[in-house]
Amino acid sequence: MPDFYYPYSFIRTPSRKVVLGEKFVGDADPSLQENAQSHDRYWPGRYSGEIAVTLTTETPLFITDPESKRDLPDGHVSYACLEEIPATALKGMLSSAYEIITNSRYRVFSERQHTKRLGYRSEARATLVPGRVTQEGDSWYVTLYTGTSKIGEGGAAERGNPLYAAWLPTYSGGGTMEDDACRRLEHGKKYDHVKLGRYSHRNFDFWSVEEIDGVSLRTITRKAEFLGDKRIVSGYVVKTGKIFSNKHDERFFFNDSGNKEIRLKLSNDIRKAYEELIADYIRVHDDGANQPNNNRSVLGEHTKKGSKLAELRDGRFVYVKLDVNFAGKEENDRYIIKGIYPVQIPRELYKVSPWDCLDDSLRPAETIGQLSPADRLFGWVSSQKGKGAWRGKLRITNATYTGKGSPLEPVPSAGEDGRPLAILGAPKPAQARFYLGGPTGAPQKNGQNKEASGYLNGKKLRGRKIYLHHKNFSERTVFPDGIAPNKQNRSIRNWIPKGKMFEFTIRFENLTALELGALLFLLVYLNAQDQPSCFRLGYGKPLGLGAVTLNAEIDKIVAFTGEEMKARYSTLSDAPNEPKTYEWCQNILIRFLRRMDKNYPDEKNSEDSMVLGFFKAGKGIDGKIAYSVIDGMSDAPSFQWFVQNEKRDGKKLSLPRLGEALQSYAKEERPDRANRPNRPMGGNYPRHDGRGGRR
Repeated sequence: MPDFYYPYSFIRTPSRKVVLGEKFVGDADPSLQENAQSHDRYWPGRYSGEIAVTLTTETPLFITDPESKRDLPDGHVSYACLEEIPATALKGMLSSAYEIITNSRYRVFSERQHTKRLGYRSEARATLVPGRVTQEGDSWYVTLYTGTSKIGEGGAAERGNPLYAAWLPTYSGGGTMEDDACRRLEHGKKYDHVKLGRYSHRNFDFWSVEEIDGVSLRTITRKAEFLGDKRIVSGYVVKTGKIFSNKHDERFFFNDSGNKEIRLKLSNDIRKAYEELIADYIRVHDDGANQPNNNRSVLGEHTKKGSKLAELRDGRFVYVKLDVNFAGKEENDRYIIKGIYPVQIPRELYKVSPWDCLDDSLRPAETIGQLSPADRLFGWVSSQKGKGAWRGKLRITNATYTGKGSPLEPVPSAGEDGRPLAILGAPKPAQARFYLGGPTGAPQKNGQNKEASGYLNGKKLRGRKIYLHHKNFSERTVFPDGIAPNKQNRSIRNWIPKGKMFEFTIRFENLTALELGALLFLLVYLNAQDQPSCFRLGYGKPLGLGAVTLNAEIDKIVAFTGEEMKARYSTLSDAPNEPKTYEWCQNILIRFLRRMDKNYPDEKNSEDSMVLGFFKAGKGIDGKIAYSVIDGMSDAPSFQWFVQNEKRDGKKLSLPRLGEALQSYAKEERPDRANRPNRPMGGNYPRHDGRGGRR
């Protein structure tokens, strides 16, 4: 099977605690006079001046012109490209690169967003127990509905014991609407004198509703064998809607007369965890992933306008995860609630949040005394916890085209409203195999289950995300065959093609020699190699768009120290501006590189270290770069590789180090339904309830 390279990788970010005493790579308050960086004067030994920079596009570049937006059918939009590259885009590109090579704090990493635990799809096993939540004053309880099975030993997870909840035949013939017989049944209503029949299907048994509210129902599930057992019960109709394509039944929660009712108290921690989980479901659905097939969803009333979205309410139907203590004397003392969920096969929350997996020396600065190199150079505004702000020491102009006319050209084969791009999704940090590393941030071991590979204490984020340069750029990656315009993608009408040159100026003040050395590393060194290293700019970076090189001619750099600035202001004649030499530039560059080696000796020769990693990603990859490669399936959707990677026979691969390839999977040949093998004992059960969410 062919290998491929993922569009992004990570550059490791080691702890900064070992360098807190160093004012360049460590934290420092630039406003203090002892640090000689405040804006009230030109300081001795500090550099001020300007650098003229030439930007060259190595692949087509698209910078969205917001005023050019056209609204098209089905929520699709079309944009044109700006002719001039805004200073804000250039500053963001340089700021991100400078953060990487100096191992600065994560300047865009919201505590509010990243302290929320992320969810993942749990394994499909019928071990959760149906329940109904009730509130009595300030106390909360859940009543369990176990059907005819016992909890734990000999329970519904074992062969020969029916699933806890009965199946309520609802959607026949693959339809998305409820059958007439079930449409009249109310979600959450209790029904008496309900007739059930017991059936066997593959490797499990289940009860199916045969008559309810005076209406006879016929089991929908194919090849279900009636076992000759019937009974009359009372219970609740529970509807979650057709939230996946082959769902055919809703649920009926009941307790058999032979089972004693179990009622357990809910702790505040369990309630809080449930509400966190619902918030994660909402984030997933808002992102557009795995939308339900009709207007109802796994979230039920949680998504109704005006409701408190994540709040647990009286009368809510849930599924309960239990630990069983068989030594308990009283029935209710035998069960410990580990969690409650909205569906039988739910999303689970990881143990800790992404924020917990980032060393505090790398978290955004809260006070001016915590400013890292990128904060001091590009500026900083305090979070809600802190106070103050710091104006950066760089001023960047817009980049203007150096040629005649417009740098824009129509995209190939574009119509009046443009050409639709490949779909670009939002970042998915819940994909822990990719975003999360081991104790040092190195890639995790392959083959671990989702929980073991997830966000746990002792693990570290992989580092800063960086997009690879597509050396073999192809327009087919940007405009795949058969891609249709929809609300998930956009069309573009023109772009800046490869080979166009722009110019902009960077003005700086009071830079230390090390700060200037880091800046010159980005502007001079990266373009001085046999094969230049690219930056990524604008829209569509995962598709290969926006690879640019930057070049500053050494002899055109203007740089004065504070002493030289004083001398200039002390005379009325024109002060000489000696051109900078290669030796001068090399000396400053070497001082920067040596300081980084001194402060991070363990990273010196690592291929995904700060400096080498950035350089390597910018040089690019010759091989195929894609989100998903399925051998024999050229149009595989981006999620398909992940689906096969997580299956029982999947390799459960983690994202490898920068520059290393992933293994593709082969196209699956699905057997006819009639010839599908039975699932082995203890294996995954059919998807008999909600599966809202995404990978």
